Amino acid sequence: MNAESLVASAAINIGLALIVLSQFSVLKKQPSNAPVYYSRRLARKDQISFDEGFTLSRLLPSVSWIPRAFRVSEEEILETSGLDALVVIRLFKLGIKFFLACSVIGLVILLPINYTGQHDPSISDLSYSMDCFTITNISEGSDRLWVHFSYLCFISVFGLYLLYKEYNEILGKRIQLLSNVKNRPDQFTILVREIPFCNEHTSHGCCVGHFFSKHYPYTYQAYQMVHDGKDLEDLVELPAAFVSFKTRCGAALAAQSQQHPNPLLWTTEQAPEPREVLWNNLAIPHGLLLLHKIGVFAAATVLTIFFAIPVTAVQGIAKFEKLKKWFPPAMAVQLIPGLRSIITGYLPRESFTHPKYFPSRLASAVSSQADFFITYILTDGLSGFSLEILQPGLIIWHAMRALFRRRKKQPYLYSLPYYRIIPFVTLSILIGMEYAVVAPLLLPFLIVYFFLGYVVYINQIQDVYEIVYETGGQFWPYIYHYIFISIVLMQITMIGLFGLKLKPAASIATVALLLLTLLFNQYCNIRFLPSFFLFSIQNAVQNDERDEKDGLMEVKCETAIHSYRSPCLRPMNFSQESYSTQPLVSST
Repeated sequence: MNAESLVASAAINIGLALIVLSQFSVLKKQPSNAPVYYSRRLARKDQISFDEGFTLSRLLPSVSWIPRAFRVSEEEILETSGLDALVVIRLFKLGIKFFLACSVIGLVILLPINYTGQHDPSISDLSYSMDCFTITNISEGSDRLWVHFSYLCFISVFGLYLLYKEYNEILGKRIQLLSNVKNRPDQFTILVREIPFCNEHTSHGCCVGHFFSKHYPYTYQAYQMVHDGKDLEDLVELPAAFVSFKTRCGAALAAQSQQHPNPLLWTTEQAPEPREVLWNNLAIPHGLLLLHKIGVFAAATVLTIFFAIPVTAVQGIAKFEKLKKWFPPAMAVQLIPGLRSIITGYLPRESFTHPKYFPSRLASAVSSQADFFITYILTDGLSGFSLEILQPGLIIWHAMRALFRRRKKQPYLYSLPYYRIIPFVTLSILIGMEYAVVAPLLLPFLIVYFFLGYVVYINQIQDVYEIVYETGGQFWPYIYHYIFISIVLMQITMIGLFGLKLKPAASIATVALLLLTLLFNQYCNIRFLPSFFLFSIQNAVQNDERDEKDGLMEVKCETAIHSYRSPCLRPMNFSQESYSTQPLVSST
């Protein structure tokens, strides 16, 4: 992509984003659109103020929602929306901090070095493309590559520091949340599998009561067997049970201990929340769970491989030069001034018209797609986030209902789509890290991406999306893992690039950096990871002492066991209670 194509791509996306954001700011001022743009606040019966009567300001775009987003504190998000929503917002802030620091050094130091790095006049054509701003423009064996290595060390260390800081702070907030949350029967309950069969009583149940009353005489309270409810007339006794204890400490000790000399018998783990239980999966023997996990991993791998083949083929056809070969009418694009720049801004090209330069193109194989990813960041960030806040499908549906006099009085309430936000944001972090050293010109676009995403999702969390479920930030270790893999891939890429640039000493030094990075990951897994999935004895005792002081311990432990009754044994009017959040819509 040349500079003209990049400017055309940026202008298109910026223009579309400004149009969409202007429409949003106008539509949000209309009281009739409150069920779309204030759905969460309406569900919570918050007061929403609009201009009385018709005023001209209601038809003029404004940016008042942007500074309002920056005034929202983390404490306010944590109090009103929970730790999961705060983790999403901190993910955007992490991206802002990281790429802002990378941009300052990358644009001030690395970009001039790249631009002035080529002294061979025979390939001066590079100055007409964006490659002159990438590592491609550095001569083979140049000592300037040590500047790139130093920059790689800086962003690696800085990225790992930010990950450590986030891990530590989010863990502290999670521990505080678990100590303050009320009505969590899973803290008093464990799930027991592979219960031996009692031949004398022809059941599993008698073994459970005898085993735990003998080995946990002071803390064991009761048990609830899991039944196979396929035939209500002949209920089967499955080898699994939920066992409740009188204290959190007792449950935590039992969940984290080996109960039998044979580790495949009496396996225990902390019980999930009652509404998290997949009752059909409890019928699967514990020994087969590993095979199920392997099967899922194999299926995902095969799907990824076979999905990559058609995508690669389509991407190859999408190149503009090849598109002219497959579809000759595309040549007409060249006859329209400026249109070619627009097309190539969205369909980046690779030219092989100079075969003698193939070695240099091989060395730049990694950086050759930087222009494509710049366009992707622009499209996904500017256009994607703008459409997210506009909610075009929902507002059109709302208008159609109003047209047919069927205006919806209740708000359009949906949960925050973590499943969609986290993969796309972590993918952008991966792209940014891969090209931070190779093509630092990408970094400013990422800053815009994360700033816009931050203000958009602050607005959505405050006004639109309801938090219907709370894990207490339990998916943060997965986000950490994705970002850590991005750092590792960045370092592996640079090992190959330094080798192709005939700088083996830099490659060897990067290998040492990679080993230190892997050691850091091992430390974080030991230091933080267990606390996200296990309830520490110290915290359990502290919470027990607090409930004993308030006189709530007996009520909570008695409630725990009744929450894990099998669906086939529940009364018809039984309703599953939410233990983490308030009801979605309050009833009057």
